[in-house]
Amino acid sequence: MIFKFLKATGIAAAIAVTAPAQAEMGWTPPGPVNLLIPFGAGGSADSMARFLATGLNEQYGWEILPENIPGQGGRLMASSLAKLPADGTAIALAPLGELIYTELVTRDPGYSVADMTMITTLAGTQMGLIARADRGWNDLGDVIETARSGEKLSVAVPTQKLADATYLISREHDVDLTVVVTRGGQAAMSAVIAGDADLAWAGGLQGGNVLNGQLVNLVSGEMDRLEVSPDAPLLSKYAIPYFFGTDFVILAPEGLPDDARAALAEAIGAIASDEDGNLHKLLIKSFAGARLITGKELDDRRDAAIANDLGLLSDVDS
Repeated sequence: MIFKFLKATGIAAAIAVTAPAQAEMGWTPPGPVNLLIPFGAGGSADSMARFLATGLNEQYGWEILPENIPGQGGRLMASSLAKLPADGTAIALAPLGELIYTELVTRDPGYSVADMTMITTLAGTQMGLIARADRGWNDLGDVIETARSGEKLSVAVPTQKLADATYLISREHDVDLTVVVTRGGQAAMSAVIAGDADLAWAGGLQGGNVLNGQLVNLVSGEMDRLEVSPDAPLLSKYAIPYFFGTDFVILAPEGLPDDARAALAEAIGAIASDEDGNLHKLLIKSFAGARLITGKELDDRRDAAIANDLGLLSDVDS
């Protein structure tokens, strides 16, 4: 069983890309395009960027040059991008929520997400709090009751923001949840499967294990319900009014012209929607499908994510 979703705003969701289609855009990159990636080589997010580059190179004849700049929660990549020309020769793939959170908790981050040009989303996380199905928990309420009974529970978290989520659950419901920091989401999920942690936050990798009955999503950490577990309640049910998932976005330095923004969004959307392409197949496998949002809707989504994290950090610090 496969779950996928396609959201398109201002994009032809599935088009055949040909040389005449490229010509009709009226804009092409004035030179090679550097595609910055805030992750090390390997992994699904890095592969997403590289499949995108290959698709644009092959179908449009553009020269897209992937460049990995990992470190500091995306800060190194974002501060590098901010210094590059806003003419379409510099773009980046980034997890929007992580960039925003890093900016807000860093003194002099060297970039401003609010000022960057949002081109299009590509995919999004499916952030859920997971546990082994054999624990017998159906939702976060069951976990809270178990913790109140005196059982000490551990939660594997791959980011500080998800540690904040765990802290808020502990504080709001007066329970003791021990945070265990892991190196990435795969390690967090593996800790639960191995029994080294009782719970973990996972951003979508858990989908196959949920479908085969090994794991269960207890609550959605997204703005919306989870594709693979639509019955999992939102965190707002448990008095946590924030979301912890993220969109993977293609963005550019501040000031990218509107025609370049539109042409890039259209081309990227076409590659992501090509059912025979490697990018589309990866998005289905690892991210529940392509999520294509552009224009004002994307700007509004960015602004909502900024407001979310401002509220979160204020709440955590109070």
